[in-house]
Amino acid sequence: SVQSTVSSGATIKEPSIINIDEDARDLREAMAGWGTHEDTLIDILTERSYDNRQKIARKYRALYQRDLWTDVKAETSSYFEQVLKGMILTHARFLAEEFYSAMYGWGTVEEELILCLML
Repeated sequence: SVQSTVSSGATIKEPSIINIDEDARDLREAMAGWGTHEDTLIDILTERSYDNRQKIARKYRALYQRDLWTDVKAETSSYFEQVLKGMILTHARFLAEEFYSAMYGWGTVEEELILCLML
């Protein structure tokens, strides 16, 4: 017989031991120099909880006096950039930037506003 499993909510399976300093260093190394190691960005950011991604962003700023999101934005583009934006920024900053983007310039992108309001 087939049994269904009900999740407790979390879908990210974090490693049992997380080293925030090492993660921040690895992210910097992945973006330093010529080219970007996208696999490193994916491996770290998709395998950390929201809280741990925020800790990594703070540690990154403390170690390098640089903003993680600003560096990631400079190294990525298109949909990949947008996914990482949602993973790195705090919920409030993400929504603020999305609202701004939807209302900046001539006209308003109502679809984006509606999506933001639904979040």
